[in-house]
Amino acid sequence: MREMLQRSMNRHTTTFQQFTPGQKVVAVIGTAALLLGGFMVFRWASAPAYAPLFSNLAPSDASSVIDELETQGVSYELADGGATIMVPRDAVHSTRIALSGEGLPTSTEGGYGILDDQGISTSEFKEQTDFKRAMEGELAATVKAIDGVDGAVVHLAIPQKDVFTDEQQPPTASALVQTNPGRTLTPEQVQAVVHLVASSIDGLDPDQVEKTRATYADSPLAVVVVAAPVASEKVPEIEQLYSAGAVCLSLLNAALAAGWGANWLSGWASHDRSFVEQGLALAPQESVAGIIHIGTERAAPPDRPRPDQRAKVTWMDQ
Repeated sequence: MREMLQRSMNRHTTTFQQFTPGQKVVAVIGTAALLLGGFMVFRWASAPAYAPLFSNLAPSDASSVIDELETQGVSYELADGGATIMVPRDAVHSTRIALSGEGLPTSTEGGYGILDDQGISTSEFKEQTDFKRAMEGELAATVKAIDGVDGAVVHLAIPQKDVFTDEQQPPTASALVQTNPGRTLTPEQVQAVVHLVASSIDGLDPDQVEKTRATYADSPLAVVVVAAPVASEKVPEIEQLYSAGAVCLSLLNAALAAGWGANWLSGWASHDRSFVEQGLALAPQESVAGIIHIGTERAAPPDRPRPDQRAKVTWMDQ
């Protein structure tokens, strides 16, 4: 065996010595590149797969968690500007348990823990507000537990009940779900979110939730037109807003002229500030001028009640 290796080395040495200087340089560089490539592949294959430990952390919580991970000797990576902490996938659950024993993270995203700080002097308005926030936090946490969901935000609008009238304003709810990269929710999971939210709120009709969801499920494309007025002496802010509305109308007419089905349906998604700022990443001075739904028309949309033009138009006698 030793003699075979010796003969092989001698043969390669003799062959290398017969190379021209240029060939020797190429051979050395090629060998070094192969060794480096093999080393990098080995490091990549041996590196642990990382998974999120906590997401959407406050800076103070992120700092405390990192300090504790370094104390425990757990390797970690940061993502989302430090708001998400990643650890080896096989250590996620054990690390969460260990950090929970240390009381980390300290802040919460809501939930019924909000109600623990209420005192005997808490006003009725604050009690109702805290209860709504607690419900939103609990629902969001439950939705986030669904496989494939990375984050969720739930907003509730629960009108105050009036004991002096038979007609009550129905409650409404909106849920923003962010899936993991490359994942989409199955129809069964979407239906589970709908029924979870609807069944948790007294008086909320699941059919109404389904109707809102179907508005976006039926159209493959929804174009959100954002109005972002700026201070200008020549163009007042109201004219800039009108221009955004004109863009909506132009998109609608262009889609219809091209043979597509199109509709201008904005609804709550245009007016819920929490949704547009968190879900659409709009700045405080920006607003949604309209949402244009575009797709293949399967049936002619029903005509809507139109106002009497004569009651809206005033003719000035010359």
